[in-house]
Amino acid sequence: MKCFNPKSKLNMQRIVKVFLLFVSVSGLLSCANSVNDNAYGQNVSVKKILKEINSGNDIYIEDAVIEGDIDFRTLENISKENKNLKCCYINQSLCFVNCTFTGKIIMSGAGTEEDFIKTCFIKGVTFKNCIFKSDITASNCEFRGLTDFSNSIFESKSDFVGVYFANKEVFFTECSFNEDANFSNSKFNGNVSFFKTVFTKYSYFQNMIIEGNAIFANCIFASYTDFSSAVFRGISNFNYVAFREKVILNYVNFYGRVDFIQTVFAKTNEIKNCEFHSLCRFSETDFSGHTEIENNVFVSQMPELKNLKQSEDSEFIFNNNKISTFKDLETFEFNSEINKN
Repeated sequence: MKCFNPKSKLNMQRIVKVFLLFVSVSGLLSCANSVNDNAYGQNVSVKKILKEINSGNDIYIEDAVIEGDIDFRTLENISKENKNLKCCYINQSLCFVNCTFTGKIIMSGAGTEEDFIKTCFIKGVTFKNCIFKSDITASNCEFRGLTDFSNSIFESKSDFVGVYFANKEVFFTECSFNEDANFSNSKFNGNVSFFKTVFTKYSYFQNMIIEGNAIFANCIFASYTDFSSAVFRGISNFNYVAFREKVILNYVNFYGRVDFIQTVFAKTNEIKNCEFHSLCRFSETDFSGHTEIENNVFVSQMPELKNLKQSEDSEFIFNNNKISTFKDLETFEFNSEINKN
C-alpha cells in the first residue's frame, strides 16, 4: 500500500508553476518580436498598413497617429459570396494599442458594382486604448477571433449593426461612445463585457443576441437606449447601471439570471412583454420618472424584490405581470413591494 507523500505534491506544484512561467515568458517574447517587426512609430501611413495586410503580415502598432481613412473594402483578398455580396478575408491578427485614428474606419459598405462588401476577421482584432475621431462602420462584418476594444473612445458614430462576434470573449470594457452607438441585430457567440462603458448619445441594441453572459454593470446610458427584442442566453448583469433618459426593454427574452441591483431608472422606463426564464433580481433599484412594467412573464419563479426605491413625484405602472407554472399563470402583486425597506 502506497502512502501519500506531501513533498511529491509540492514538487508537482513547483513543476506546474515553472511550466506556466515558461509559457508566459514565451508569450511575452513572441509579442515583443511582433512589436519589433510591425511597430511603425508615431506617424503611420494608411497605405503602409493596407500593404502589410495584403502581404499577409500580422499588424501590431502602438502609440501612433494614423491619418486618413482605412477602407478594408480596398484590400486584395476579396471573395464573391453571391450576386450581391463580397467578403474581404483577413487571415492575420490586427493589434492597435494607444493609437489615434483621424479618419474613418470602413470595414463594410457598398462596393463599386452595386454590391455589398464586408470584412471577415479570421484572427484576433484589438483596438485597445484607441481614439476614433471619425465614424467606424462595421455593419454585417464577422469577428472570428478574440475581439477587444477596451478603454477606447469613439468620438463619432459607431455602426456595429448585424455584426457576428464568433469568439467566446468580446470586450468593450470602459469605452466611451460620444456619438450614436448601434449594435442592433448583432450576435455574440459567447460572453461580452461593456463594464463601465459610457454611452453619451443614442444607443441601440434591438434584436441583439448574446449566447453567453452579458456584463453591462456600472454603465452610464446618458441618452435614449433601446434593447427591444434582444435575447440574453446567459447571465445578464445590469447592476449599478444609470439609465438617465428613456430606456426601452420590451419583448426581451432573458434565459439566464438577470440582475438590476442598485440600478437607476431615472426618466421614462419601459419593461413590457418580456420573458424571464430564470431568477430576476431587483434590489435597491431606483425607479424615478415614469415607469411602465407590463405584460411580462416570469417563467420559473417570482422575481426577487428588495428595498426598492421610488421618488415622490414619479409614476409607476405595474399591470398584468404573471408568474408561469406548468398549468396556469398566476398574477402577483408588485405595487405592495415598492415601498418596502
